[in-house]
Amino acid sequence: QRRLRKVVSDLDQEIDEDGRIRCSISMVKDTGRMAASASVLGTGTNLMAFNKDLRRVCVADEGCDFYRFDLKGADSWTVACECAAVGDKTMLEDLRAGLRPAEIMCLIDQRGPMVNSMRRAQIKAAIAEAKFPAWLYPAHKSGHHGTDYGMGWQTLVQTVLKYSMADLPIELGEARPIVLTKAQAVKIMECNHSRYSGIKLWHAKEGRVLMTAGRITTSVGHTRAFYDRKKEFAAGREVPCHET
Repeated sequence: QRRLRKVVSDLDQEIDEDGRIRCSISMVKDTGRMAASASVLGTGTNLMAFNKDLRRVCVADEGCDFYRFDLKGADSWTVACECAAVGDKTMLEDLRAGLRPAEIMCLIDQRGPMVNSMRRAQIKAAIAEAKFPAWLYPAHKSGHHGTDYGMGWQTLVQTVLKYSMADLPIELGEARPIVLTKAQAVKIMECNHSRYSGIKLWHAKEGRVLMTAGRITTSVGHTRAFYDRKKEFAAGREVPCHET
């Protein structure tokens, strides 16, 4: 039902007098990413989130084409390169070998840190033979991305629950929410750090840059200045601002 409502919403849009549909593009100040919304005239919608199966209704001008470019797993590749820059190429080599970090984390969750001493071909074979419970992969997928960016266990619990309930069935009794305990969430983060030591090294490096230069430059070239917010208190101690 939710998906159908989204389809109807995407199609039921007011277009401009020239027959075009437009949107407004702005920059998100916290991340430097682009965000889309309705046009300044009040027409159109967030075209970045326009239903992929319906995009064929938008026709390019004669002699022109529409293209969509998307690097699969871009976040993981970006973090992998950051880790490689501080001396840990493990994630980068995993991705080059065609391995998904979240699947490796599932294997470590089940078999323990000994997975980290296995060759990548062995890991790939073990993943193919493994029978993970239905909740494990989505939990580790969120956990991997969250750990990459300093997510705490409480936010991880909330994120996994939110995504597990994103597409509710018609009957609520058929819903399958994923509710993690603190111990499970912490274990998920520990699995990541046990294999990818570069994550903490990268975070520490960015923290030092922030404390000394007062600014952070992202992988896409956006520079954000931190004025009076270089530090914050967490767990009773002073640490670099978590927004980095």
